[in-house]
Amino acid sequence: MAVVRKVTPKNITPKAQEAEDVEKVEEAPVEAAEVAEEKGAEGGKRTATVTKKACFFHKSESEPVYWDATALRKFMNDRGRIQPRQRTGNCAKHQRRLSQAIKRARFLALLPYSAGI
Repeated sequence: MAVVRKVTPKNITPKAQEAEDVEKVEEAPVEAAEVAEEKGAEGGKRTATVTKKACFFHKSESEPVYWDATALRKFMNDRGRIQPRQRTGNCAKHQRRLSQAIKRARFLALLPYSAGI
């Protein structure tokens, strides 16, 4: 959505300024829609909308542990990378502990470092 700035020159009366502001506000959504359509048609960058998820470890009342490799695999992608918080929905505290547990499991050869192509 476009941002509308109020620019008031010294020679415009307040009532005339209000009329101009109304016109600018009505035009702003149309301009934003046109810009969005142009980017989509050109193949511009798309932003994914991510819904807020509840932390898995708060729901299950557990902690990430390195010896439970099957549970840790849920938080890794098929290439062996750790998924970000936005994707998993974990809170910051549990995401840090999860990363540490995955790294420990990798060191002990319970999880792979990479996909092994």
